[in-house]
Amino acid sequence: MKAGIIIALLVMVLLLINAIYLRLRLRFELVLNQQAKSVKIDVLPVWKRFEWHKHMELPIGWAQIINDLIEKRKHKALHPTSKKRNTPINPFKDIHAVLNLGRLFFKYMAVEKLDWRTRLGLDDIMYTAVACGGIWTAKGTITGMIGSFSRLHDLNLEVEPDYLHKEISSSLFCILKMRIVYIMFIICYILFLYVRGYWHGFTTRKTEPSY
Repeated sequence: MKAGIIIALLVMVLLLINAIYLRLRLRFELVLNQQAKSVKIDVLPVWKRFEWHKHMELPIGWAQIINDLIEKRKHKALHPTSKKRNTPINPFKDIHAVLNLGRLFFKYMAVEKLDWRTRLGLDDIMYTAVACGGIWTAKGTITGMIGSFSRLHDLNLEVEPDYLHKEISSSLFCILKMRIVYIMFIICYILFLYVRGYWHGFTTRKTEPSY
């Protein structure tokens, strides 16, 4: 009798967990014009305590960003970091594990709303028109891929050309939802990848001789 009650309670808890969704709102804004160059990212979960906001002012030119990346590469090549013995392998360096994790995420995730608006001006009518056409193509490809892997309910795409000013601005707002049980499953899969990475890291690498 007690065993039957416990089993019934467990089944009810599992059904309740399976019925609960977790919603996450994401907002991304990019502004590049003569007055401002900034990126703003907002992550808005159900609980306000876990909200995350990031606002970054971009450098004056993209050339500076490229030069910084090149300098970092040169510094890494000239000063390689020494690796410790028996360092566990990072499981996310395995491209197959990352792809499987991405498939799981998009398979169980539902996109309630996706609102993506872009305004583009290149100070030239022909270049602006061609670039806007390319942006429409890129947006259609990206949203098509998202729709093929997950459920996409409300979609709004806009590309507005600006033939008078030189600017790039884009805003992306989306609402994602996923069942709690699927989130638990994905977390267990990530833990499995870490355990497997540590196991392979400590068992496949040979220790150096003591002399």
